[in-house]
Amino acid sequence: MIEGFVLCTDRCGSKTSTRYTKRVTNFTVKHESRSHLLGANRFAYPESHIEVDNRLA
Repeated sequence: MIEGFVLCTDRCGSKTSTRYTKRVTNFTVKHESRSHLLGANRFAYPESHIEVDNRLA
C-alpha cells in the first residue's frame, strides 16, 4: 500500500520538504529514491512511505 506522494516542480524546495517531513516518525521519507528504476519496480514503494518526486506526475 502506498501511503503518500509529494509531487513537485523543478527547483521548488523538494529536498527541503523531504528533510522536514523526515521528522514524522511513523513514515519513511525519500527524495526521488526509485527514479533510476523501470517498470513495476519503479512504483514498488514500502508501506508507510512518503515519496517526494516530480517525475511521478
